[in-house]
Amino acid sequence: SLQSFAALRGAGSPPAARQSKLVMGPWSHVNYSNAVGDLDFGFRAQMALMNLQSDLTGLTLRWFDHWLKGVENGIAAEPPLRLFVMGANSWRDEAEWPLARAVNTPFYLRAGGALSAEPPAAEPPDGFVYDPADPTPTLGGNLLMHTLYNPGPRDQRPVEARADVLSYTTPPLERDTEVTGPLLVKLWAT
Repeated sequence: SLQSFAALRGAGSPPAARQSKLVMGPWSHVNYSNAVGDLDFGFRAQMALMNLQSDLTGLTLRWFDHWLKGVENGIAAEPPLRLFVMGANSWRDEAEWPLARAVNTPFYLRAGGALSAEPPAAEPPDGFVYDPADPTPTLGGNLLMHTLYNPGPRDQRPVEARADVLSYTTPPLERDTEVTGPLLVKLWAT
């Protein structure tokens, strides 16, 4: 969805395609409330009460009223992107995706489970033994599965404690840090 939005905005044809809009909320595929997974993002996060100003159905109706019925309701003049910033638990309108002010910040997997802004030097590899008879379970995340597997953010410590899981962590951050933008992973494994 994010790549399609950026492509339509940048090179859509006909010009009306460049008027696409995107809403990014903290919801899972089937849960549009404020509580997702182990986290509650607050009352304003609900799809039905986005920032206590609008709801997704209302935005959709305004969009179709404008483009299919010619109703001048102001939606074309609004910023094309509305995103929910987790942690701050607030909505923000943006002009583009990816955000022009975003700063790409590389992090490197380091021996012993460290995640660092410093590239590794000569370090031993990390490893684990995979046993298909004891697969690593799924806890949360971006799921579209049976209700036994609840989507959303979940405490991953039970999975990370397994001997067949590698986990990498930074030292405590010195200040609040927003991560908003495309993520890219380059991973070499043998």
